[in-house]
Amino acid sequence: ITQLRLWITLLIEAEDSFKHSEEPLLPSFDFKIRQGDSLIQMFNGSLFPISGEGIISSDIKRKINELVQLKTDYFYNKCPSKLHEIERKHTALYISMLNKKKKELLNRLSRLKFDSHKEVQAILFETDIQTEIDLSTREYIHEIENIEIQIRKVDEEIRQISTKPLPFIWRIDFPEIFVEKGGFDIVLGNPPYVSQEEIGDPLGKIEDNKTYKDLLKQMAHQDFHKDIPIKVINGKSDLYTFFYIRGLKLLSKKGILTFICSNSWLDVEFGAWLQKFLLDRCNIHFIIDNLAKRVFRNAGINTIISVIGAWQRTVRADDLIRFAAFKLPFENSLYTENFLTIEESTNRIDFDDLRVNPVSRAKLTQEGWENSKDNKYFGSMWGGFYLRAPHIMIDILDKCKAKLCNLNKLASILGYIHDNSLNDQFQSRRFVKSVKDIAHLGIDNSTQGVKDQGIKSSKNNDIVSPILFPRTLGSRHLIVRNIGDVYFKEFYKIIPHSAEMNDSIFAQLNSSFCIFQREILGLSNLGDGAIKFSIQSIGLFKLIPELISLDFQKVINPLLTQPVDDIHIELTKSHRMELDDIVFSHLGLTKQERTMFIDLLFSIIDKRLTRANSRHSK
Repeated sequence: ITQLRLWITLLIEAEDSFKHSEEPLLPSFDFKIRQGDSLIQMFNGSLFPISGEGIISSDIKRKINELVQLKTDYFYNKCPSKLHEIERKHTALYISMLNKKKKELLNRLSRLKFDSHKEVQAILFETDIQTEIDLSTREYIHEIENIEIQIRKVDEEIRQISTKPLPFIWRIDFPEIFVEKGGFDIVLGNPPYVSQEEIGDPLGKIEDNKTYKDLLKQMAHQDFHKDIPIKVINGKSDLYTFFYIRGLKLLSKKGILTFICSNSWLDVEFGAWLQKFLLDRCNIHFIIDNLAKRVFRNAGINTIISVIGAWQRTVRADDLIRFAAFKLPFENSLYTENFLTIEESTNRIDFDDLRVNPVSRAKLTQEGWENSKDNKYFGSMWGGFYLRAPHIMIDILDKCKAKLCNLNKLASILGYIHDNSLNDQFQSRRFVKSVKDIAHLGIDNSTQGVKDQGIKSSKNNDIVSPILFPRTLGSRHLIVRNIGDVYFKEFYKIIPHSAEMNDSIFAQLNSSFCIFQREILGLSNLGDGAIKFSIQSIGLFKLIPELISLDFQKVINPLLTQPVDDIHIELTKSHRMELDDIVFSHLGLTKQERTMFIDLLFSIIDKRLTRANSRHSK
């Protein structure tokens, strides 16, 4: 089907003069389209490097060159009868590589047997002769047996190679690309959306999922061993992050990678190692989003388009990464003028249908390290700040930078109580199961929605937190103040470094300023437009440390006791407006800026919900 589609496209786009050509019009795609695992390529039980280094000898290179010429002639229909010869040479190539491996093993075996004989002779002149001989002999016997097993495996592979499909290996299947050009000029892709919990071998050859995940990490390290140590790769990384690494490795020196895939790596913790690698070694040309409509109607995933250059030995700190957010569906905004605007922009622009944020590599790197701790790079929220955030918010953050501080500098943020910690056999405690069960921000032991629940005792579970932040938020905004001894399921625990800041942090997190930030920092890949948070994203909320609890004395009681409605209604209530006045005044916002701020907040919330619903629209 793929070949037919390509042929039809070629015919449609062919010039009229081609119809009278005596040369064959359509190329042969038999060796241009391959199916296999493009990430994990095993050869004789080991990962096969893209470069072929250490496996492809000069003799094998000569055979690859012969194969390149045959495949080129076949592609242009100059030797259509050579299909079987190409397949035979392809098989012979793998057999040559296996024979090379076998020869190396036989040489190792011969040396080992010779060394073991010399070792025994040397030990005869030492004390405790019999014990030493027995120990040395056992070690050598074990190593010899291991090599002999490997040799038998190679023999078995050689015997079966003509009866089973050949393994897919980039350098062997596309020698005309890697031998002659050093890689592809363009890699286009839509990597699969597979979360880390579901990652496994797509071919079913590696049964243990953990083994396959470990091989993915080894693959990334093998592709760029000096830049990606295995230990920096986050174990929660989605599968597509490894496609980025492999896609970049497949490029020629001036190649371009273009992916359309999930946007989550821009904002979540597991994307930090990928962000750092791209900042350190690649030219990131464009990151493109659509704020109005999901690209794939039937996929519950928000996607971005990334255009990234190949690995470079050195990159410029002043290079600009251009973040572009289309405000209309792509079908209504993909014009040449817009793309020229994106490409030529050096400053922030905000049009009716397009927003562009050019950000220097140096700034993104600095932000990534500022958010980090314990010398571990945490990255920053590229999607939140440079795609979703309107310019008024970025202007406020820039103007008030000296007044603001990350929440993670003011409080400890701890994980939440999981389902697997709930059971009636555990000690019973007062408990809130879901954000849907509560209607107020102030929660004590007798609040409606609080019930008895057995909770497993642990270091984190036993902590009673004064402030709680739900893992997911929807149409209401509820950052809870715990004024009793209540425990919560899937609420992150916020424990200020100073108890005197409890009410200040609680109040600020419920202000319009922080509701706006939740729209930027939250991950909106969930159904029905809900947004999800992590410890890292909560820690990036900007607060005003100079505002103390006393500043909010007049609004604390109504905040704690009045029912919480939908955001559109909630922000019109008098105590909410008074809360916002306290925060806005300290930020120095004019009356006009405050009105514009609230209007934009409502607009962003509405667009998020509309975009989520576009998945179901026809």
